[in-house]
Amino acid sequence: MILAGDSASSGYRGMNGMGLSKKDLGRKKANIKARIAELEKKAKMDPLKRNKAVHDELEQLKKKLAG
Repeated sequence: MILAGDSASSGYRGMNGMGLSKKDLGRKKANIKARIAELEKKAKMDPLKRNKAVHDELEQLKKKLAG
């Protein structure tokens, strides 16, 4: 019987705590790199940063890829 307080000791991590396989991590990283490439093209066309959302998303994805 698993009690609410025993979940950490039993190895259960919940739905969002499950680890990803190496293949899944590779796919995720490749998708991020592809999205960064798309956004960099758009950011180059917008040097005055009028479309702030593009620049913000690009910055967030670069941080996610680095960390």
